Amino acid sequence: ADRVMYGEVREDGDTVRVLSEHCGNEMPSVMGEYRLASFGEDLATRLRSGRTVVLDDVHASSTLGAAFREAYDHQQVRAHVTVPLVKAGRLAAVLSVHQATPRLWAGDEIALIEETAERTWAAIARARAEAAVRESEARLEAELEDATLLQSISAELVHEESEETLYDKIVAAAVAIMRSQYAVLQRLHPERGSGGELELLAAHGFTPQNKAAWTWIDAGPASLSCGAQALRNGARITVPDVERAPGMDGSTDLERYRRTGIHAVQSTPL
Repeated sequence: ADRVMYGEVREDGDTVRVLSEHCGNEMPSVMGEYRLASFGEDLATRLRSGRTVVLDDVHASSTLGAAFREAYDHQQVRAHVTVPLVKAGRLAAVLSVHQATPRLWAGDEIALIEETAERTWAAIARARAEAAVRESEARLEAELEDATLLQSISAELVHEESEETLYDKIVAAAVAIMRSQYAVLQRLHPERGSGGELELLAAHGFTPQNKAAWTWIDAGPASLSCGAQALRNGARITVPDVERAPGMDGSTDLERYRRTGIHAVQSTPL
């Protein structure tokens, strides 16, 4: 064959996303997304009903109009066998074998393509199941490591007598558990300013210059600092991208995050 492609069908039952292909004889790639209806309503209907579509010559087909033949010509397909894979009552994927010239497909060739389609689906399903198991095992392993780390840190904190060392260890623990580049521990002084200020107790990943900018941070109503917001809301605040955070543009808080190199923030009130 000149080209073989495997694609999965989206929930709409019409959009095919080509995931893999093999091209010979200088055939162009067809990787991308296509609508089944673009190649003929009859083809789409047959595939959704689970019937293999066989065309020996696109130009000789009585069911294809000029627009549909043009779609095939654009992909240099003159003959094809397309096998639908209907799973759980819906068209889930297709395996299609293309020829750039007319071809009279033999019965054993069609049967071979259909068997290959089923084997391809089974192989992909098995690979995805194995990947899911590996991901689950990795997640459980990471959770166990975190739990072990927490237990170790808790034991250290209980016996720590130095307040400053205690703060440093809490920050180090946060960095290790969250696998982050930066971390700060701050304490609220409600008596300072109009709405209180946050004092920096410990930090990780900061240069001396950047650390100085975090020594005291306004925690009043106008502050967009993640820590200040977490305190006001009494709940954890997560900012996936400080550049896109509402109201952050042009603020001193955004400039401080930029200078430090921080792009995403999570703050938990204690």
